[in-house]
Amino acid sequence: MSKCIKHIYVILALIFMLSACTNNEKNYTTVIPKDATLVVKANMKNLVEKSDLSNSPIIAMAKQSLGVLMGKNAKKHVEDIINDPSLTGLNFDLPVYLFQTKNNYTGLSICVDDESLLDEFLNTLSGQNICTKVKERNGLKCCKLLDDINVAYDDNTLLLLVRVEDKGISSTQNDGAVIQQLFDYNEDNSFIMSENAKKMNEMNCEDFQIYSNLAAIPSQYIEDYKSLLPAGVNYSDVNVIFGVDFLKGSVSVKTLLCGNNANAQKIIDDGYDSFKPIQGTYLSNIPKNNKTWIYFGSNGKKGLEQIKKFPAVKEMLTALNLGIDADNIIRAIDGDVLISSKSVDKSQNYDCVLKDADFSLVANLKNSNFMKDMNYWMESSKEYGVNIVPFKDQYKLRIEDKDYYMDVKKNNLYFGTTPSSLKALSTSIKNDKDVVGKYIYAQLNLKGQVPLIDKICISSSGVGEITINIQTQDKSDNVLKQILKGAILN
Repeated sequence: MSKCIKHIYVILALIFMLSACTNNEKNYTTVIPKDATLVVKANMKNLVEKSDLSNSPIIAMAKQSLGVLMGKNAKKHVEDIINDPSLTGLNFDLPVYLFQTKNNYTGLSICVDDESLLDEFLNTLSGQNICTKVKERNGLKCCKLLDDINVAYDDNTLLLLVRVEDKGISSTQNDGAVIQQLFDYNEDNSFIMSENAKKMNEMNCEDFQIYSNLAAIPSQYIEDYKSLLPAGVNYSDVNVIFGVDFLKGSVSVKTLLCGNNANAQKIIDDGYDSFKPIQGTYLSNIPKNNKTWIYFGSNGKKGLEQIKKFPAVKEMLTALNLGIDADNIIRAIDGDVLISSKSVDKSQNYDCVLKDADFSLVANLKNSNFMKDMNYWMESSKEYGVNIVPFKDQYKLRIEDKDYYMDVKKNNLYFGTTPSSLKALSTSIKNDKDVVGKYIYAQLNLKGQVPLIDKICISSSGVGEITINIQTQDKSDNVLKQILKGAILN
């Protein structure tokens, strides 16, 4: 992690500690450029209250450390600010905005409530050599914090700005000129009036709202998912909007994937055309102790067209079609699809479990006409190393030393690693309000695999929209409070 980014984290931590209630909404957001590649809107007041930070040992530890870092007078001033953050002159009742510019700067915008109090606060920090002395320049007050962070403010806006290292910033690029340009923006060329800002607010999430172009996310975090992008779509073509709420016993994360141009948006729209609302046909067949499963509604013909746009999936289907006509089977799917896996064994490596997992797929079929070719497949597949043989009233497929079973009864398809139980299959509709009507619903059991977490539920109700609900084992406390408590204990 770069030195500059570490400093930004330090400042964010300080802001988290100092957040408190003040009023008077001001237009302090126009410094965020319209073409910002990343914008994070954080409700610090909510986060402090939900984490119960004021009663946390962290505050006591912070006050205790001030005696080592600061002189007596400065220590008293900062202690007063910790007790009453409004003495910074900043308004933490309004959201704090973290953003990244197209020319590779990271900025933080905070509303100024009282400029004279902010002067006093920075003068105190300057006296302790934490920042340089404040100087006026072109109507702005400026200083340097922790050597690398540019600070500029007026009676409306506090802006912290730092260069993002290793991003190819021109050596001729002047920090002061960039700061002046940001302060000169008005609503017409600011992010806050853009369509992406509107989509952020429509998330209706109180704690965090985040906008990012996929190209702005560090490559090491998304490189593995490049193959999941349809052919012809680049990272820069796709924006993602997040909304996050920390609740008692869970974290709710809403995401919206949207195209940055008409072509990318059409590809996203077309992908959702292959889904149908879930009817609940197979919900009664999910074992109570099986907490790992995915359920969706599918139009198989459109679905096949869409999944073949993904190079990795197309390659896999090409190989599978050598032994059995997977394309025709997928085309015949029309309605509910349930894929389930056994719960994860705590003693096993999770990646290995996913690779070698026992699973079953049950799907509703429009017709089963493909079954008339089964005798042909049993013969032709042998030359491709696939052995298909009758097994009781179904079929067993041996592929690369692993056995799979396939069965079709009454327009229901089964495919899995254990013999079928279609005879006992219940197709009575179960009206589970959390699942029925969604395009996708998945549940992943992580108990014993990830600290604090019990399970994750993922659902989608509309084009490009996904909601993730992360449930903790402790349902009595807000998740932020649980995280803070865990960090202190560790």
